[in-house]
Amino acid sequence: MDPIIEKLNLLNGPGYEAARGTLQFFYDALSVLDHKAEALMVFDGILIAAAAFAIDRGRLGAVHKWRRALTLIAITLALVAAAACLFVARIKYSFLGDVTIVDGKLQLDPELAALAAALARRTADYEFAWYLSVGAVAMSILVALSIFIVPLRSPEAEQDE
Repeated sequence: MDPIIEKLNLLNGPGYEAARGTLQFFYDALSVLDHKAEALMVFDGILIAAAAFAIDRGRLGAVHKWRRALTLIAITLALVAAAACLFVARIKYSFLGDVTIVDGKLQLDPELAALAAALARRTADYEFAWYLSVGAVAMSILVALSIFIVPLRSPEAEQDE
């Protein structure tokens, strides 16, 4: 019999209700993090596209080097945030791989410890990515608001300085 099948048969038997609930919690929490990371990657992609458009079509490439620099910083922050999300959304669950059977009973502690560590690590990765994305948004807002304070000039005026 396949070891995973044997483990599942025992896990679904009597006496493992609390363990099933705990395992379900960990897998649900990891799935939530996966979905949040996916959404943040999409958001970062939109932010990158908007910033690239601003540089290319919004005349930030030709004038106001400091605006272009802030926009490039925003793009870099969003790219690093998206890369950090890849560490959250990766599939690396061994699905009961750390569970052993000793004398016909499941030994779940190593599996629960591994899942807890994965949840903590991926939560930290997500928080890191989220803060980077917030930084990218802040930079983008700063660039957008600066247009009201320091209007865009023509490329010729920038070269005259």
